[in-house]
Amino acid sequence: MNVAALLQKTARSFGTSPAVSHGAQLCLTYAALADRVQRLAAGFTGRFGLVQGDRVGIAMTNCPAFTEVLYAIWHAGLVAVPINAKLHQREVSYIIENSGARLCMVNRGLEATVGPLCNVTGLLEDVITADSPEYDQLIRVDPVPLVDVDPADPAWLFYTSGTTGRPKGAVLSHRNLLVMTLSYFADNTRGWVTIIHKMIGNKDDFPIRLICFQALNHRFNEVTDTLATSIGQNHD
Repeated sequence: MNVAALLQKTARSFGTSPAVSHGAQLCLTYAALADRVQRLAAGFTGRFGLVQGDRVGIAMTNCPAFTEVLYAIWHAGLVAVPINAKLHQREVSYIIENSGARLCMVNRGLEATVGPLCNVTGLLEDVITADSPEYDQLIRVDPVPLVDVDPADPAWLFYTSGTTGRPKGAVLSHRNLLVMTLSYFADNTRGWVTIIHKMIGNKDDFPIRLICFQALNHRFNEVTDTLATSIGQNHD
């Protein structure tokens, strides 16, 4: 399995539908997003030699590139390490070093904070800025197929705020994210029941009881909103 499969399935069924917008401007359809994700994943593994399980930091303010970077990380079987864009440089440095991230993706606002950490902090080898010429080169390669991972493999390494000490990394697996995404639909009875019944068959034979499991951190909606949008398109 791989949670990034949700995007690939949606792209096949709803390729021309809007996927990423910035304000009123449409940036990418689902087909275009899926294509860029596959190529960016190829760039991660081909250009930087990243292998399944390697950590990739994401230090970005809100921007369209965040979505394709996140999905490309998962598509390649890598582990996303989101970093709060408001953190001090020393806090960013700690997360990068502690997580073992070899690559960090940033946008223009975070270049000055993360760039100087390259090759001096932990295993960090490269810092790439979204929408830069170097970033564009990563996408100008042939796409790669989705990497099949074990459901228990890590997908998301999120660090706590560290208010009571050093930030601690909380690992969420591909299975965790899929269950979280399905649980998102607990707020939409019709959508959730439709999904479950498609999974188990005859709805008359299986009365449904719902328990909504959520990760114990305030970034729950950041990832589930993204994933639920994909699976929601498939079961509209």
